[in-house]
Amino acid sequence: MSTKFVIDRLIQALLTILLLSLIVFGLARLTGDPVNLMVPMDASPRDIANIRASLGLDSSLPVQYWHFVTNALRGDFGRSIKWDRPAVEMLLEHFPATIILSLTSMAFGLLLALPVASGRR
Repeated sequence: MSTKFVIDRLIQALLTILLLSLIVFGLARLTGDPVNLMVPMDASPRDIANIRASLGLDSSLPVQYWHFVTNALRGDFGRSIKWDRPAVEMLLEHFPATIILSLTSMAFGLLLALPVASGRR
């Protein structure tokens, strides 16, 4: 395997990660203002402004994206708005079930593919 091939693959991987991070960031902004989900209906504009400032949502989009990326690189994916828990904690809590589901689906696919593939000879 040549060094150029490895470098090309690393560049492709970095560009893919960058593109995915932009998509995730953009989709999170398209779903609406998260502050409106967090505050009660009778919240004052001052309360809303304070929450926006504490979350960094009063910054420009490039600054928000920079914070998003740097926090993600440190493993800080924020807190769940709905459950008010760290997102990583929730991710790790459901990770075993994800692995079991993945392995089961791979085994099922293999069990279906082997007879089909052996019958094509």
